[in-house]
Amino acid sequence: MPRISPGRKVDTNPLFPLEAVRLAVDVSAIAGPDPTLTVYLETSADSASSSQSDPRGRNRATMPATTTTTAQDITGGGLSQETTPLTTPLYFQYFSNAAYIGHEGSKVVADTSTVRYLAIKVLTGADVGKIAIYSYQVNNGNKIVQVKRLGASATGAIATTIGSMTYDTGAWTVAAGANGFAGVSIGILPKGSAIYEVNAKGVPFERSFGLGRNAIISGWGSLAPLGEGGQGGMPGQRLLQEQDAGRLYSLGYQQVWGATATKDANAMVNGYVLIESAYQPAGWPDITA
Repeated sequence: MPRISPGRKVDTNPLFPLEAVRLAVDVSAIAGPDPTLTVYLETSADSASSSQSDPRGRNRATMPATTTTTAQDITGGGLSQETTPLTTPLYFQYFSNAAYIGHEGSKVVADTSTVRYLAIKVLTGADVGKIAIYSYQVNNGNKIVQVKRLGASATGAIATTIGSMTYDTGAWTVAAGANGFAGVSIGILPKGSAIYEVNAKGVPFERSFGLGRNAIISGWGSLAPLGEGGQGGMPGQRLLQEQDAGRLYSLGYQQVWGATATKDANAMVNGYVLIESAYQPAGWPDITA
């Protein structure tokens, strides 16, 4: 299993800001003309962001109990050493309703009207193992704004029913149940609790991608050799940088390379499939209806 070390877990790291990441690539199914590639992102206690395959996170700020009836911001970043939440990292960019930007600019605008759902599992403190249920609409990628939290009475931003989940009814009981389910939390959620995106019934989901033959194509551009006035077709170019009258120098190399999804004659990208699958994490109740 490949490992990628992000180095320092601070926001100055341009690749993995505030993130301890292990990237696992399952290549066991890559065979024949239609290989399949599934990528999972495992998040640590200092988790900054999730992935398209697995929308998860860790809350930065401690969340109050349901006795606080005003809507709260759900911040990401887990157990970061930063004392205040950062406003730049896109902790929740792969949770629903966030805008998707990509490398070339805005791709999908933010959705602020569709109601989505979160489950936050407590990992420490008095409610350890219990799960709190939230709904939201606004997700700017950096933080999520609570609409409602599941609780014993409907007051302010606390509701007795969220989606198809009703407090102390069905799967979402206060008492502990099967599979190590510790019950619904209405208490304090310490920072570092695990955040899952779930459907209206409280079922977590993940995404898998299947890539067909020639789903992605790539190519090399050309660079003119130094000193030839922009003429030539070299695939790469050596660079020389000098300082201190040439006493200090460094050598480099640059290339032009790109990749894009393959389009058919109708300009449609259809060389892949996206599969959303339900799964049951440890300590989750049986949800059958």
